[in-house]
Amino acid sequence: MLKRVESRGLISGHERVEGQGGSKEGELKRVLVVRPALLTDGECLAEKLELEGVKKESKKAYRVSEGELGGWTVSRKDVAHFVVDAIVHRWDEFEDKCVSIAY
Repeated sequence: MLKRVESRGLISGHERVEGQGGSKEGELKRVLVVRPALLTDGECLAEKLELEGVKKESKKAYRVSEGELGGWTVSRKDVAHFVVDAIVHRWDEFEDKCVSIAY
């Protein structure tokens, strides 16, 4: 269970309430945090490129970086494509990372 807490008069986030179950601070291991650009309801460009037979190295449907990206949007379907690809095929590369994704 989470509750809102105030710090110096400002709402600063959430604090875990003891005894409500779940994980304690610092217990979550082996996670991937994905920070997408503005989400759209567009098609999955990655899947479209795969169906056309375009190799991943030659043209990428979206960009992923640990730093900030200059892109404005990305489709929900491409974010889902990335999450599945990262977890199933490239977990060693993305384990315990916080990445941004955009076009």
